[in-house]
Amino acid sequence: MNNYICVTCGVQYAESEEPPEHCLICEDERQYIGPNGQQWTTLAELRQGHRNLIQPQEPGLIGIGSDPAIAIGQRALLVQQAAGNVLWDCISLLDEATIRAVKGLGGIAAIAISHPHFYSSMVEWARAFGAPIYLHADDRQWVMRPDPAIVFWQGEQRTLAGGLTLARCGGHFAGGTVLHWAGGAGGRGALLSGDTIQVVSDRRYVSFM
Repeated sequence: MNNYICVTCGVQYAESEEPPEHCLICEDERQYIGPNGQQWTTLAELRQGHRNLIQPQEPGLIGIGSDPAIAIGQRALLVQQAAGNVLWDCISLLDEATIRAVKGLGGIAAIAISHPHFYSSMVEWARAFGAPIYLHADDRQWVMRPDPAIVFWQGEQRTLAGGLTLARCGGHFAGGTVLHWAGGAGGRGALLSGDTIQVVSDRRYVSFM
């Protein structure tokens, strides 16, 4: 039995003897099926040819991404704070080296994810660090690996420890969420926005989904 991972979007599915016939997330119009059709991998296979790079982005904010890139090149962000670190968004690869490194940075007290394209191997991360996963209830249908660690929150805002606030913006997905970090950017505040708000190439404007 394996928890198969979609090669194209990186989302891990519930345990099964054979790979699923379809990735429901990739068949949705907001994603795509790769030119070679539906393909699957496993966490064990990913560990053979990939590693995670853990790099500071600014004080208290650590980027975690895979090399070479997996799926659509997702990157997670670790928000460090005295009340407990929060992992914003998630990636498919988790290995012992990453677990040791993240524990050295204070571990993970909670995981919060912007939208289904970042669900990846969230259950593996939650179990490794004993952390709950906060997902907006409007996106419940896109959870391909249910687990007791998942907390479905409702409404427009959810407060996490340490002055972090989740806000449902919708747009890309009905439950599309951003994370406001009041203590970020040297106390000026930072908005971690996933795909909901993106800086365009010339950096003078942002685009909204």
